[in-house]
Amino acid sequence: MLFETSVGAVDGGSASAYLRPETAQGVYTQWRNIHTTTRNKLPIGVASVGRSFRNEISTSNYIFRTREFEQAELQFFCLPEDSAEYQREWTQRCFDWLITLGVHPSRLRLREHKGTELAHYALATTDIEYLYPFGWGELW
Repeated sequence: MLFETSVGAVDGGSASAYLRPETAQGVYTQWRNIHTTTRNKLPIGVASVGRSFRNEISTSNYIFRTREFEQAELQFFCLPEDSAEYQREWTQRCFDWLITLGVHPSRLRLREHKGTELAHYALATTDIEYLYPFGWGELW
């Protein structure tokens, strides 16, 4: 579950490295242990925080696209027939929470991912985008 990338100043003169693309991978690989030890029934949420990596490096937005970063994720597991309702509820709660922090609603928008953009394990994904000085970009 690692991806290969080149580490070095130029491609060809660099070394290969294998990095973890998502913080939440441990949640999936340890799912049986998590579920057994917590004795929880669905729905259940599991939060994880850790270092993640990307193989796309762009200097156009400076710090907004870095190779490695700390990332917090929450994976929420529920019955398939309840997933659309929970996804809408979580998306709205997150959007509303940002507004309570003082983010102006006109600088926020929701962007639903198309089927080709979804992770292999996702039925739906919605980004909360923010209007940065350089344009709209993913915030959450």
